[in-house]
Amino acid sequence: MAPLPLGYRGVCMGDSGFALVLGVGFLFSVWLMVYSVSRQFFVIAVGLVLWFGAVALLGKGGLFAQTPLIAPNIIFAFFFLFIILRRLYHSPVLRAIADAIPPYWMIAVHVWRIGGIGFISLYYAGVLPAEFAFPSGIGDLVVGIAALPIAYILFFQKPFSRRLAIAWNYIGAADLLLAISLGILAYPEPFPPLIDGQILATNVSTGPLAWYPLALVPLFAVPLSLLLHAFSLRALKMGA
Repeated sequence: MAPLPLGYRGVCMGDSGFALVLGVGFLFSVWLMVYSVSRQFFVIAVGLVLWFGAVALLGKGGLFAQTPLIAPNIIFAFFFLFIILRRLYHSPVLRAIADAIPPYWMIAVHVWRIGGIGFISLYYAGVLPAEFAFPSGIGDLVVGIAALPIAYILFFQKPFSRRLAIAWNYIGAADLLLAISLGILAYPEPFPPLIDGQILATNVSTGPLAWYPLALVPLFAVPLSLLLHAFSLRALKMGA
């Protein structure tokens, strides 16, 4: 399993209430969007809750930190989610739901990413490396702060609002992809048979991301946010 820095459980488990509130708030916001436009809201709610609960339970058990094959389970889990969400993106049912949601709602919901500033506090607690915490934390903070103003501008159809919203979506998606890349690069032995040690040498690793509550970020919040970015871009480009 990926080694955990000293004090991880004390710091992160103490912050688990904040992580749960943030995660549940994001989940509820997404469900509320669906509820407002579709009769499929119950099915979507069940799917989101099962997904969220599975990541929390498996993260607590340390399953994502194990490396039974050539890479830790968290990497396999993320790519499995990527494949599933890619299929969901092409689902006619979900596309119909996404098309019915006002584009500014799908932008405003990203305000949750202000909570990414917590990565920086975890750096100062010795839990996460600066090479991951600062780019990811600051990137999330900027995207989250900009979400409501961009949604406001799009709602009132200000000049260049659509182009601005498209640019914001690309920046938001790039921020998530950067965080994923840095998380893998600073992970302890991401591919043990091929790589001896971290690809990106840091004082502490991103190993804690495979454990609850931080596992909720790469295995729930990030994939769901990427899916929302994809649907948002599709809607904005269709309406151009």
